[in-house]
Amino acid sequence: MNAVECLNVSFNRGSRMVLDDISLSVAQGEFVA
Repeated sequence: MNAVECLNVSFNRGSRMVLDDISLSVAQGEFVA
């Protein structure tokens, strides 16, 4: 695995975590409402 592949993997993992955080807060907001 070269540096570019390593960066792509960590970027994909990071953006997936961000998306999970967003969908979690949306779900919590709907649950509260």
